[in-house]
Amino acid sequence: MRIIYVAATVATLLSSAVAGRTQLPITRADVAAFEGTWILDGVRSGLGDAIAERRLITAGPTSMTVDIHRAEDAYPVSLIYNFDGSSTMNAFGAGTAESKLTREAEGLLLQTVFTVRNQPITVHELLPARPDGEDLAIAVMLRVEHGYQGVAPAGGRTPPNVSKATKFFHRQR
Repeated sequence: MRIIYVAATVATLLSSAVAGRTQLPITRADVAAFEGTWILDGVRSGLGDAIAERRLITAGPTSMTVDIHRAEDAYPVSLIYNFDGSSTMNAFGAGTAESKLTREAEGLLLQTVFTVRNQPITVHELLPARPDGEDLAIAVMLRVEHGYQGVAPAGGRTPPNVSKATKFFHRQR
């Protein structure tokens, strides 16, 4: 009897450990704080005054849509991120943009692979768990695959085809 009790206890502990690693599904409530219009602060982001970007974030029952408006684009870029983590193919000029939403320990990760002239450009944008009031800081990693060969440099530096930055946005009222 004692062996059955010990076995049941161990099984319960192991199933709890596995369940702890299972990703919780993303819901509309998880993205509700991000809904609205966000204006890029080019100076604070280190991009200068000339960069203008506006993002409209909306959510439905099964997905979040991010519409990116930039002066240099003929049309806004519209990206759909499914809450279930499945990929979505979006139009992007003459190319495509494949987008995916996942939960990370630090927040929500928006992963998008833009295809430009049959070459991938990978963008990872990490949204914090919640915006800081009216401000939103998005950690961005951009990887361009156009003709780069080789490995990452020694010393922990990023390879030449990878760029990391933080974009700062302010909620438009």
